[in-house]
Amino acid sequence: MDTFTGRELYEAFHADYDAVTERDARIYDAEGRLLARGKLAALRLDESRGGEQIEYSFSSLHGDVPWDPSHRIELAPQLVR
Repeated sequence: MDTFTGRELYEAFHADYDAVTERDARIYDAEGRLLARGKLAALRLDESRGGEQIEYSFSSLHGDVPWDPSHRIELAPQLVR
């Protein structure tokens, strides 16, 4: 497992999109509570609620979850293709 904070994942996503996407992920809040588990597809900007909110987007059945720099994200090892 690779572990990132929300801020580190944001930076890694922009540095190498393919290195952090399409991997099984577990996202925890700052208190260690599990917020989401699924295949991470992207970080995306949601402007639908009158403001800008970055969200974790999943290609699995889990809905989008608001991003926070204090989150802890565990990513399964990247599959070698």
